[in-house]
Amino acid sequence: MAILQVTKTKLNRIVLLAAASAALLCSGPTAWSQSGCADPTLNRDWSAAVSNPGPADRQAAMDLIHQYYWAVDEQNAAAIARMFTADASYEVCSGGGSLQLKKTLGPEQLATYLKGLFFDLQNRTSRVRHFESNTLLHVADPKMIDRIEVKSAILTTIQRSDLEVPALDYSAVMKAVLVRDGGVWKFSMMTLTTDEPEIMARAR
Repeated sequence: MAILQVTKTKLNRIVLLAAASAALLCSGPTAWSQSGCADPTLNRDWSAAVSNPGPADRQAAMDLIHQYYWAVDEQNAAAIARMFTADASYEVCSGGGSLQLKKTLGPEQLATYLKGLFFDLQNRTSRVRHFESNTLLHVADPKMIDRIEVKSAILTTIQRSDLEVPALDYSAVMKAVLVRDGGVWKFSMMTLTTDEPEIMARAR
């Protein structure tokens, strides 16, 4: 029975990947690549000392991160799109960043991509929860106080209708750049890198 459950889980992931990929490829000029992650701006040594933003900006940055994950959990693609700048990039990677699985450019493409994932979850009556931890905020240049680099650990559970308790879905690292846009902090870049190489479209 345990072997059967594992097989069914892998099959569900393949089905989800196919559905999400079809929605993504039909949505417009969204990038699909087999290259590595395109986040060279964040390849810093995060074990080194960080330069924190001021208290008010730090709180605003953390609020944005938490609001993003609440919006993902509540499957609110429109709210998520409003949290990104007009030229923002959103990227999903695996293999420690060696493989780029998905990339969207701008809030509209991101919303289309997420709606496809949310639609599949709704069809399967599944509920996802994200838990963010170990978040580091860094102001790389004291002269650029309107830009904050972010690194967080993400743990995601999924509650399916056939399970009494939530199951671990995936873990990942989130890197992002926040910028002050019209006086409001927004994401200008986000990269999610899953710890499990086989997870692709599930990296929500």
